[in-house]
Amino acid sequence: MDEGQRSADHHGIAGAATLRFVGIALALVAGAIHFALFFADLIPGETTTVPAFAGMGLGFLGCAAILALRRADLYLLVPVYSACSCSRTGPRAANIRSKRSASPRKRLKSGWRS
Repeated sequence: MDEGQRSADHHGIAGAATLRFVGIALALVAGAIHFALFFADLIPGETTTVPAFAGMGLGFLGCAAILALRRADLYLLVPVYSACSCSRTGPRAANIRSKRSASPRKRLKSGWRS
């Protein structure tokens, strides 16, 4: 063990193995949640049984596999995929849903075309 790693462990900073383990666990949980949403329509008012949820579940399982197999050349895909998957439900999606439920007159005033 080199001096830098000994110093990092001494100060309570997580090592690479710990971070990889936490990443694998979080990816497996996210994958399981997306598969549960795919198999059972659990969100009232939204259809989650579309193939996109199964695809996102597979994507998170792929992220767990990348981390478990220690494919350092593919590590960049894990945070990129997670960020893209999470941004789907961000403020923009909520804004689109609220505009869709608005009356046609309000949509025209706001410049929304559907």
